[in-house]
Amino acid sequence: MYSVFKLLIIVILFSIISIIESNLAILIFSLILLCLGIIFIKLTLKHYLYYKSISLFLTFYTIYFLYSYLIYKTYVFNPFSDYFLGIDSVKYFSFTNDLLNESKSIIDGFRLISNTFIYSDIKGYLYIHFPIGYFANLVDHNDYFIQQLFILFLASLVIVLLFNLFHNFLNVAQSHTLAIIYGLFGHIFVYSATLLRDLHISFLFILGFYIIFNKKTYYNLLYLCLINFIVFNFRVEHGIFFMCFVIYYFYLLIKSNQKLFKIFPVILSVFIFVMLLFLKEYFIQSINILTDTTSRYSSNAEELADPSGFGVLLLKLPPVIKEITRAGFSQILPFPSYSGINTSRGVQKYLAFPIIFSSLFWFTVWGYVIFGFKKGFLFRFINKDLIILFILSLFLIIGASSGSGDVRRLIAVYPIIFVVSGIVFYRISIKARYLIFYQMFIILSSLHLIYMLLKL
Repeated sequence: MYSVFKLLIIVILFSIISIIESNLAILIFSLILLCLGIIFIKLTLKHYLYYKSISLFLTFYTIYFLYSYLIYKTYVFNPFSDYFLGIDSVKYFSFTNDLLNESKSIIDGFRLISNTFIYSDIKGYLYIHFPIGYFANLVDHNDYFIQQLFILFLASLVIVLLFNLFHNFLNVAQSHTLAIIYGLFGHIFVYSATLLRDLHISFLFILGFYIIFNKKTYYNLLYLCLINFIVFNFRVEHGIFFMCFVIYYFYLLIKSNQKLFKIFPVILSVFIFVMLLFLKEYFIQSINILTDTTSRYSSNAEELADPSGFGVLLLKLPPVIKEITRAGFSQILPFPSYSGINTSRGVQKYLAFPIIFSSLFWFTVWGYVIFGFKKGFLFRFINKDLIILFILSLFLIIGASSGSGDVRRLIAVYPIIFVVSGIVFYRISIKARYLIFYQMFIILSSLHLIYMLLKL
């Protein structure tokens, strides 16, 4: 009954916003995405967690909807020049609009996306957002907020998937609490209101994680391969790293069959060969894009590093040490915390304040992980497969930080790190939980104090 009442309130909210914006497409697409979310939960996730999952979805769909709309009305007056945090959102909206102007049909638009070089780096994004804009124009008209709806929809599903992922290791109440904490204080909150591809990738990654911890079947392996291909179309770097998760799942699948496991090296070689054969020139193109992108991000990092801050010092460190140190530094970003409200052009966006809390939250998350490592909790109480995924996630963080330690490019693997942290959290005493939180708060405050002294 409570969910029905919540659903009614949400529909009324959608209607009000649609009337204010004089755009019927907002109401139609909001309701379509709402129904798609419910169908996805019903068909994909654990049935005995259905009502909890629906409640989480409706709650965060509403929260992110309101926050995104507030951001839209406050900062995005002209989507061809205005943006919230990521300046790339201007490019994404402009590309989508160009396709809408040049295409006579959906098929025509898909052909342009496939054959136009400037779209090659973000094909996955355009394959989704071009049809959204196309049908929005048929119903009423396309705009920035309609494009944003799909992203906040994915952000809501990430929280639901995290809840279901947690339940593999913790009870329902603990899983539910941690999912809510991540949804409110994680970096995903502020990025739910940005017109970028990072939430698409985050959704695909956590969907992959959810599959990995379910029953090992060849069907699930095919699903993971399909997800991997889709991730490649969104961002090459993440596609390459996700392939590591697919290979590990393949290893687990073969391991359960003793006869096949004896010839695993041969089977693995054939599997990788088939994957590379399937990707063919696309894989080679991906490697080139990866190299160019990493170089560009690295160059940008050097240009944007604060001459009086820690960033420029890290860039001067020797190779290997520099990458590992920058990866560690990326885990306390934004640093200083209040710098999170600054855009890439130095304009302050005060409604980005949730990211300030995200900085403290994530620093604390690592506090529990480190405590678990020191006390041996990670090896005594953490599932071995989870440990492997945790290590692979660290490699992604280190690899991505070699080009740019920007948080939005790393949050795809944050759920795995948070799951490890959450398990440690519930394995220790209440006193230890508070003590770790206070210690991490004091350490982060001290780092801020040192930073401000260096700035003087």
